[in-house]
Amino acid sequence: MKPLALSSLQVKNFKAIRNSGRLKLTPLTAFIGQNGSGKSSLVEALETVQTISLQGLDRAMLPWKGIAGLNLLTNYFEEPEKVLAEGW
Repeated sequence: MKPLALSSLQVKNFKAIRNSGRLKLTPLTAFIGQNGSGKSSLVEALETVQTISLQGLDRAMLPWKGIAGLNLLTNYFEEPEKVLAEGW
């Protein structure tokens, strides 16, 4: 049986990414952009989806300290001063 492969993805509200738009994936895909443009966030989103599918949601949320931690991290990219003032 041939392994499943993603042909495209769209990431919304994950870390620094508000909406990536539809990104076409090929067997060799490179993410190129300026620092802070979301390249690492795309890779972390893919890793999180992989972990959810293989090990479940609870395991996938461990690096983010749960859904609340991921929401806090996402909010940090939107309003860093507010998050820091309220206590990270």
